[in-house]
Amino acid sequence: MALSSCFLPYTHGVEVGETAPKFTLPDIHQSTSITLDSYKGKIVLVDFWASWCGPCRKSLPFFTDLKKEHANKPFEILAINLDESAEDGKDFLKKINTNYPILYAGADSNLPQKYGVEAMPTSFIIDAQGKIWLIHKGMKDNDKSVVRYHIKEALKGL
Repeated sequence: MALSSCFLPYTHGVEVGETAPKFTLPDIHQSTSITLDSYKGKIVLVDFWASWCGPCRKSLPFFTDLKKEHANKPFEILAINLDESAEDGKDFLKKINTNYPILYAGADSNLPQKYGVEAMPTSFIIDAQGKIWLIHKGMKDNDKSVVRYHIKEALKGL
């Protein structure tokens, strides 16, 4: 999907304070599946991304740093690839080191609509009770401090 920008058609999804839509998705590299429910009790950052998205080149490495920073805390990252082909996502990942699960939903998934994803990347911080804590669209350098702050605040509640 070669779009000139990282925006998707408008969808209405979840809002801060609402329960995050559940999902079970395959790991892009393995034959295992991961479900959001298995991370209940932890702070989870769910990130929707695609290989054609320029800002995703910044967000995925940033999330690797976040995972390292919070390695001893109840914090997880689940990155969900929305490429038409899992191979496109895998090729993209050859250039980026990650230390968190990369899941594959594909371009035909209705999960982005359930979450209300309008731009790539879009991240959702989900609290330990499964509620949306923060919705963050895009990834600029100054966005990193905002995401870090909200993760620290969410972790304080545990």
